[in-house]
Amino acid sequence: MDKPLPNYKDPPLIETVLSVQFDPIEEYSDSVAANFWKKNLDSEWEHFVGAPSLPNQFELFGDDRKWEKRQLKFQVAPKHNRIQFITQNEEKMIQVQDTRFTYNWRKTDKKYPRYDSLLPEFIEYFNKFIEYNKKKEISLNQWEVTYVNHISKKNLWESVGDWDKVFLNFTTPKLSIKNEVDNYECSWSYAMEKNSGRLYIKMGQVKLLGTPDEEEVILLNLTARGSINNDISYEQGLGLGHKWIVTAFSEIITPEASKFWERVT
Repeated sequence: MDKPLPNYKDPPLIETVLSVQFDPIEEYSDSVAANFWKKNLDSEWEHFVGAPSLPNQFELFGDDRKWEKRQLKFQVAPKHNRIQFITQNEEKMIQVQDTRFTYNWRKTDKKYPRYDSLLPEFIEYFNKFIEYNKKKEISLNQWEVTYVNHISKKNLWESVGDWDKVFLNFTTPKLSIKNEVDNYECSWSYAMEKNSGRLYIKMGQVKLLGTPDEEEVILLNLTARGSINNDISYEQGLGLGHKWIVTAFSEIITPEASKFWERVT
């Protein structure tokens, strides 16, 4: 039996994103997305808004990754807009464009849903999207999972010098003329087993504009992404990404932080 994944009663998670990417759908337009909304989403999905398209992302390895770096500046974003369908309580969002289908959970006043409850919802709506476009081939190429965390300045830390109370092995450069860092941003990436994907970890201190006190938080993003092929389905890929993210989160935080967020398993 597989060892249970780390689980927290009250983690700092504020958003979960499940996504699949595919080759451009032929003759796709914003009206296709609008009709999908009308025919397949009930009244819970109250409104929609437009947003810039997300560029295609491909995880490459070895020599291919070196070539990716040389050619990155020539990458062109999809020409069609992204349409976001949002529930009345703004907790759930479906995003579609000609190369991507995304399902977001965003924290409101409710407890966060477990991955095992979000995945069936994603599959349900994505299957509706496939059925709606059944006359057009949808060729999947990448899966992606993102967890967004806000670690409030009110909890565990007061300055960058306190981040070692949140993260293990955390250090910052010390200067003789100034010993205290007043802001910090960093990122890492890790190749998964057999180059099945890659995990990205990024953190930085930000102010939440629009909040009463412009609350300061550590923004901690964990994203896992990999290819969909004959060896791995999108469901398997999303599960792999979830496993890497929650495991990594548990391994980079301190016992003090783990206790604060009430680790259960």
